[in-house]
Amino acid sequence: AVSPIALIAIAMAASAAASLWAGPSAWVCPESADAGVGGLVIVQPSPDGLTATWQSETVLVKAVGNRLLATSAHGGSTSGAVSLTKDGDVPVFDWDARVLCGTSWSLAPLSEPYPPLGGGSTQGARVLWSPDPLSNYVWDAAVNQSVLQVFIDATQAVYSATPAAAFSGTDSLVGRVGGSLVGVHGPGVLVLDFGFECGGWLEMQTGVTPPDLALTMSISEYNEPGIYNSGPAHPDKTAPPVAYAGGWWRLELNAELYEGVRFGFVTVTSSSPFNITALRRVCQIKPTNYRGSLASSDATLNQIWWTAAYTVKVNLLEDYFGSILIDRGDRISWTGDAHTSQACALVSLGNYAFVLNNIARTACPTCSNGIESYALYWILSLVDYVMYSGDTSAALTYAPNVQQKLAHAFTIYNGSANLAFYGPDDRVGADFEYPSAPESQRGYCMLVIRACREFARAMAFAGQPAVATQYQQIADNYTAALRQNPDWHAAYGLHASADAINADAPTADQTAAIFAREFTSAVTICSFGPFNMYFILTAMARAGHVGEALDAVRRCWGGMLALGATTFWETFSPEWQRFLQPHDAIPNGATGFTSMAHPWGAGVVLWLTKYLLGVAPVTPGFEQFEVRPGLGLPQSPAAVNGSVPTPHGVIRFLFDTAAMAGALTVPPGTNGTLCFQGSLAACTVVLNGQPAGVGCVGPLLESVSITLKCSESAPPVATPVAPPADIPPLPPTSAYPASFVAVDNTTAGSWRGRYGRDGYVLFSCRLPGQDIASLPPYVASVAMAPYAGGRTATWAAGSDPRALQSPDGGSACIGIRATQIPAACLETIVVDAILPAPHAYKVSLYICDWARTRLRQVIEMRDPVSYNLIAPTHMAADLGNCAYYTYAHTASARFRLDQVRNGDAVLSAIFFDPA
Repeated sequence: AVSPIALIAIAMAASAAASLWAGPSAWVCPESADAGVGGLVIVQPSPDGLTATWQSETVLVKAVGNRLLATSAHGGSTSGAVSLTKDGDVPVFDWDARVLCGTSWSLAPLSEPYPPLGGGSTQGARVLWSPDPLSNYVWDAAVNQSVLQVFIDATQAVYSATPAAAFSGTDSLVGRVGGSLVGVHGPGVLVLDFGFECGGWLEMQTGVTPPDLALTMSISEYNEPGIYNSGPAHPDKTAPPVAYAGGWWRLELNAELYEGVRFGFVTVTSSSPFNITALRRVCQIKPTNYRGSLASSDATLNQIWWTAAYTVKVNLLEDYFGSILIDRGDRISWTGDAHTSQACALVSLGNYAFVLNNIARTACPTCSNGIESYALYWILSLVDYVMYSGDTSAALTYAPNVQQKLAHAFTIYNGSANLAFYGPDDRVGADFEYPSAPESQRGYCMLVIRACREFARAMAFAGQPAVATQYQQIADNYTAALRQNPDWHAAYGLHASADAINADAPTADQTAAIFAREFTSAVTICSFGPFNMYFILTAMARAGHVGEALDAVRRCWGGMLALGATTFWETFSPEWQRFLQPHDAIPNGATGFTSMAHPWGAGVVLWLTKYLLGVAPVTPGFEQFEVRPGLGLPQSPAAVNGSVPTPHGVIRFLFDTAAMAGALTVPPGTNGTLCFQGSLAACTVVLNGQPAGVGCVGPLLESVSITLKCSESAPPVATPVAPPADIPPLPPTSAYPASFVAVDNTTAGSWRGRYGRDGYVLFSCRLPGQDIASLPPYVASVAMAPYAGGRTATWAAGSDPRALQSPDGGSACIGIRATQIPAACLETIVVDAILPAPHAYKVSLYICDWARTRLRQVIEMRDPVSYNLIAPTHMAADLGNCAYYTYAHTASARFRLDQVRNGDAVLSAIFFDPA
């Protein structure tokens, strides 16, 4: 039986005394609410407090000040705040059946930093595609949203218990936050999967504690104990838990308690047996309701929308948009990151006041985190806020601030600015490695033009036509200067091209040429940063390619879902699907140790709302709006249904191309235009049974039913993706300019005669930093990029067969170029092999796990000019005996080696051979 302690949950704090308790009062918990928790609880007053009977067990509830203390017959206890209502003139306890019926909402018997979940109720069923357990929980308007709340969560599965003989009764942990009975019989590791990530911490209760008990607890975003870079109090997310009265323990890794928690670990190192009677996760959450929604016939797109919306919601803090759940030492307000988070919030949460508060918080001249582009993203955020909230006064309030930011931007519109950061993708500088690269400079200049245009639009709506004209003219002047050279965009890569299209810089013909050149390759379309990917999607849609952009959404976000994501990650490459399994640790790199709950990738929510559901404001606050659903297009779903919050009420739109029918809800005080596109553009739109026009109709002043009538000569409706949940397959190896040839883990150090027939570089062969090299005539240089932050080292070779034979007959070599974990952002090394002219060759990397730590690292092969990926990405693992990874190519190559787990990423040698 589940302990009645797990049922005690009080929702609000108030003062009370035993003399005020009256009754009797009764409460029935349905059996279906939680298996094993159903039954009748009868609460009666007594001189000492309340007596509650749960099935056959008695619980005594006493008042201690303004707290309750509940004690069961077997001695366990818990406490919570008092909540009272009045029955006539007699105060009685308000037993909240919603809270009490679900063990997931029980208050832990420890002092928590925030009050327990309350002030609302569940409404309807949970959203099928959302990882959020509170997707159907609605807080009342009166709830103080500036105070976080907590809820207790039970494990969804025992991921592993090793060795099996060390644990018994682990199934009693599943679905329960208390009342478990796990026997621990000796040293071992217990791993729990809570099913989704939240900002939280672990708590555990043990029975009689042996005096020699030795254990640690760990949390992680993946299926191994978390390890992150130096900076926070606990880079390794493992520590002895803090002991509390009553056999309770809590893992406390930082002053705020919360970390990004999906998995929990208990590692026991002592031999004396004991019991675990409770093991739970406490999750914090900001009381914020979903006001927008998306439900199409494509389950993957639905899951992406809801997962991204939850990623933002779970990162919300008391008074600002958080940027990361895991504590890496950089949990601060990042102004540019917030641009996409706020965009998501405007259409999914509709929390306008909170968005404006964050804009105000990040408005100051020094609030852009030292990153030039972040000041411009702040301007775009302000315009988004004005358009979605209707608050044009904010545009007037912050106009001087915008003008100051733009005045500074004009001074560095020269292609040589110190940008500090433009994104994590290699093509825009790989985070902080070379952020002022030419592609980043081009993108920044386009961002300046776009910011001018967006600010001009906001000023026009705010009644400032002179200011609007001024900044529109500046943007036009910059654009005209570009267009003086018809090939001005020829050197622009994917990211700068996206920024250019979003700035309306290219002509229609130039846009078509740019799209064909940069946006059609499945190998290169996904930016390594989901943050930057938002701008790429926007450019694809503005170029008239919504269907292709939907495919990119599935590829660039859906791949994370395929690997088990319940919040979206800081960086992602679809290539990772080649070697990772769901819930595995993911590669780290120039971003440092990668966050797996990073809301800067949530701009896809606004994008899907605008270009799939099709709803967007035309004037501030949706007084005029447009509905242009992404239906009838190649690769588009067959049906869409969703809602968008506005200051006037919620716009709801649904349409099914199979039935050719739908409906639109138009809030009072607004009017909309409805436009179909693609194969539906030539159809007659019938509103409330009356033909209204072909393709586009409006203005619509009231809610309508919609049907389409298409002539037999009209083109057929685009075939929807089948099955709807498909994620696009990875590109075939033939799609890459270079090829992976083989991995050899048997040759070890005996390379002579097998590798290096054309040339070689043995790194740090006998002394750190002193390489032995003999380059072939077709290779001009082999060098580690100076900004990549690698280190050199030499190991004592001795008789180790893995040591590389000396090319000159001397002693064997064991040298490395290596990353510098745990230093932040130094989890990668880059080596360039430069060829002056095309030449067919093979190149082999010798990688060795010298210390046999079960090292895992990733190998990327890129073009050192465009920085595009040119070969499939590989995971190098099982390197205890060392391995040669061989590629074939005809031009220069860049190798980026990213650390994953169990030590630094390393490289010992490069060998060149005939093709």
